[in-house]
Amino acid sequence: MKFKHSFFTFFGLLSVLSMSGQESWIVQLKEGQATKDFNNWYNPFQRSKKIDHRVLAPRFNIIEVKGEISRSEILSNPAVLFAEKNIQLELRASPNDPLVSQQWYLNNINALKAWDLTTGGLTFNKDTLVLAAIDHGFLTTHEDLKNRIWKNNFEIQGNGKDDDNNGYIDDVNGLSLRYKNEKHTVDNSSDGLSNHGTSVAGIMCGEGNNKTGIAGMMWNSKLMLTTFSANGNIGDLIEMFNYILDQRIRYNQSNGKQGAFVVAINYSGGLSFAKAADYPIWCGMYDKMGAAGIINCGATTNKYVDVDDEGDMPSTCPSEFLIAVTNTDRNNSRVYNAGFGLKNIDLGSPGESLLSTRSDATNSYSAFSGTSAATPVVSGAVGLMYGLQCKEWADYIKSNPVESARIIKKSLLASVDKNADLTGKTVSGGRLNIGRALDTLKKYVCGKTITSTMQELSIKAITPNPASTYINIQMDSNQSGEYNFGLYDLAGKSIIQQKIFINQNLTLPLPYLASGTYILRLNNQERTSSKKIIIYSEH
Repeated sequence: MKFKHSFFTFFGLLSVLSMSGQESWIVQLKEGQATKDFNNWYNPFQRSKKIDHRVLAPRFNIIEVKGEISRSEILSNPAVLFAEKNIQLELRASPNDPLVSQQWYLNNINALKAWDLTTGGLTFNKDTLVLAAIDHGFLTTHEDLKNRIWKNNFEIQGNGKDDDNNGYIDDVNGLSLRYKNEKHTVDNSSDGLSNHGTSVAGIMCGEGNNKTGIAGMMWNSKLMLTTFSANGNIGDLIEMFNYILDQRIRYNQSNGKQGAFVVAINYSGGLSFAKAADYPIWCGMYDKMGAAGIINCGATTNKYVDVDDEGDMPSTCPSEFLIAVTNTDRNNSRVYNAGFGLKNIDLGSPGESLLSTRSDATNSYSAFSGTSAATPVVSGAVGLMYGLQCKEWADYIKSNPVESARIIKKSLLASVDKNADLTGKTVSGGRLNIGRALDTLKKYVCGKTITSTMQELSIKAITPNPASTYINIQMDSNQSGEYNFGLYDLAGKSIIQQKIFINQNLTLPLPYLASGTYILRLNNQERTSSKKIIIYSEH
């Protein structure tokens, strides 16, 4: 079965997957550049170099380039904005502990109280909430998952057609790069991939109150599946991000008549010791998804690493719509072999010996551990918060998707159970408490007019982020006038200080700066607002 994509029509190039010396790159074109601008440069170049490419995210002009070509050669194309290495990703699970007899973590995070307010699935207005999982395969026939799998109602299974015109054939339950959408279940369990996705799915939304097996965080949510190819690289990840985002954009633009109301994405993988500045395209996807109202939950490394100093992807991406999660045990302490970082890891979540679904059989369960287990607990918690049952909130999350995501993340981090083991090691200083988070959210959004989390002065967005030669600042402010603009490195050293006049938008050139994460700060006489940005040097 073949994929269909309108952008593929001008890419009729010979596959060179088996050639020696080939490199694989993720490439993003500059804003306003058409793909044909790259193609005009590419065709004569291809005659002297054996190269091939595929579209990953057509909405954002992101492609994969593969062949005997260097990054500097790609960047010599005037249409190219960024180029980053395409690398195989790592899973973030630890070996299973002996089978546990109960889901101990539900009491730790106050889930029973949360379920008194909502068990997820539908909003007050009966809109179907969808979670998305990115992983290496799922047993879709498992007794605790089979009724929870999302179905693309605009696609007809097995007819060999792209019925919904989204570029993919037969994507009935989501996108399967490994099996061309024919299925999502991994055949070969010897590679260790078979159980990972199934266990993640069970923690997120194993069916509850069905007298069977376990209860996931969201009992009644639908789960959109996206499955890696056998290689499982960054290009796959970006293509799956784009697929999920496209479904949410279709939903937003059609007022729910098309697409899917995806509110959270779980990805329990990444790259250890990787710097965000080296992956501007990957990091840039989180703000793109946040602009549609999607929160991403990402697992940090299963290593004793201060990611602020030593790096980790995606933990160190600067997006406000990414929640980076570390792993805690039964005593609410951070597991020793789990990443930490005061600036980049948002909170802790239980992740040791969590009973979940397994791929061995349709009624199989076992313990699952690691940041891979901790992160879907948070993803499910985010979904529960979207499902809080009051009309004001149900209306708001559809009319204000970006601000809704901000409110949820702020409420979640403000409601943690603080402890000494996470203080100074995470942004929030504590471990997830979903019962308290829902109480906090309810007090803020139910029975009243919902106001923005933003103060009178705020930065709505910085584009592009990552940036190279310029930035455009978009403001949420009822004041136009003079502001103090500052750019600082993470150690607090001032890089730029100047006064600017701004109404709602302003474009500023940037001097040459070393690649890395910086803090942009604006203030007037009353308010201060700041935001992380990545500077990406092309030199």
